[in-house]
Amino acid sequence: SEGNKISTTIVNLKGQIEEINPAKVNLDSGFFGRLLESITGKTAISKYFKKFETYSQAINGIIETLEEGGASLQEENAIFLQDKTKLIEFTKRMKEKLEILNHTSFKLNNIIEQEKDEDQKRFLIQDVDYTLQQQTMDLQQMVLTSAQGVMALDVLIKNNRELITSIKRIKNVVMVALNIGVMVSI
Repeated sequence: SEGNKISTTIVNLKGQIEEINPAKVNLDSGFFGRLLESITGKTAISKYFKKFETYSQAINGIIETLEEGGASLQEENAIFLQDKTKLIEFTKRMKEKLEILNHTSFKLNNIIEQEKDEDQKRFLIQDVDYTLQQQTMDLQQMVLTSAQGVMALDVLIKNNRELITSIKRIKNVVMVALNIGVMVSI
């Protein structure tokens, strides 16, 4: 949702910039323009600067919104990093338990092979080994799910970093580009 808010804000910024793009403004007054200038006292340049000031304030507001979005993304990344660390620790614990279960299963198989009593052997296979295998599969699935969670968090963190970089780039480039465009037009 934060990314969507930022993308909407960037689209709004683009629209604002298009409105005051000096390359699209005709600062050369034609005959009627000069006639109006002599009556109103407002030149095409003064009208443009008035429009530029108005839109410049709106652009500053948009850039502030982008900065707030960037700060929010940084906070999200901090939370994601904490969650990732917890998942990694959880995965390590589950792998340790899996090792114990695998070792137990190996020992149990040795006991089953050596067992002479068929009823006892059947009990060990049907009840004990079956339960052990189910627990092993459950732990394996938990490990896989945790690994997928770590990868998903990595993707989110990377995307947020890209958005934060884009926000900084927009902030640094847009205002400079607008000011240069205005100076060149004048």
